[in-house]
Amino acid sequence: MPQCNQVCVVWNIYIPTAFKATRFIDAFNSLIDVGFMRHSIRIRGTFGNFIKENLSRAALEKPYEIIWFHDELSRDWQLNTLEQVLQSHANFILLTQEDHICTGDRQNVTNFIKHFIELDCDSGPLSFYYTYKEQRELLSLAKNTATNMYGIFTELEKNWHKNIPTPRFPISLVGIFKKSSLITMLLNTKPLIKKYPPLTPFNFEQGPNQEWFLPLKFALPNFEFLACIDDDAKIPNSCLQKRKIYYLDYERTNEHNQLSTVPDLQKFFRNVKKFLKINGSRLPFKFFRLLNWIESLINTLAWIIYRFSKNYRKHLNTLKQIQSEGT
Repeated sequence: MPQCNQVCVVWNIYIPTAFKATRFIDAFNSLIDVGFMRHSIRIRGTFGNFIKENLSRAALEKPYEIIWFHDELSRDWQLNTLEQVLQSHANFILLTQEDHICTGDRQNVTNFIKHFIELDCDSGPLSFYYTYKEQRELLSLAKNTATNMYGIFTELEKNWHKNIPTPRFPISLVGIFKKSSLITMLLNTKPLIKKYPPLTPFNFEQGPNQEWFLPLKFALPNFEFLACIDDDAKIPNSCLQKRKIYYLDYERTNEHNQLSTVPDLQKFFRNVKKFLKINGSRLPFKFFRLLNWIESLINTLAWIIYRFSKNYRKHLNTLKQIQSEGT
């Protein structure tokens, strides 16, 4: 069986505009071109029907398989994604977003996936190749690391990042996962302090200081697998638009998923920080840290309230029933 056919690509994305719909179709086709033919798609926003019609017509020419998800028991990104993962028959999941294009060639992609599966890895970030450069180079020197031209494959243990000056997320929103490991990550509610509001996808990512999921069989590709269209991720001019590989369809804004329980507060903090950066150059750095702490506290309180809501418990119990039926 071709390696990529052992992977299901899961999309749980918000498409409120035409340019994002076009980006999604481009991102979808870029993965089809390198052999990923199994997809699970849930689209929120006003362009779901447009995308479904477009992909349905294209399916007459390319033999890909799509499972569509329409109804939502809640607006919780993690639980909705968990539903898609539980109902996939693949043992490995590629989680991605509409603004990440596959730039790797078929041979590199296929061989990286082959090694990821054979070594039974748990997680591997697939985008922001240049952002992970330092981490990739230093982890390749670790004694428990296997390295080849396609990737590095290692096991992360406690304090794995102590010799890496700028460690990056070991669990990323755009990456490949072993299905059982991803289910554990989606069900887990750690860490307690939430940087982002409830229901958004961004709390799923785990930073280098988080250790609850360790030990973790971890992989990084030795080539650019996926690349973000418009986000440099702290490496100037590394996104596809800055490299003039993808056309400038829309200027990036610092918006996060607005389907949250505290969207007005989220917007308020964003505007306050933007104002202070422009007009508050003399304000101490501690003030900005305090503002970030207050925002995290509010997000955490909102998350705790949501966690004990009837809607959350009902959605979670439904998913546990699906999980038990599949075992």
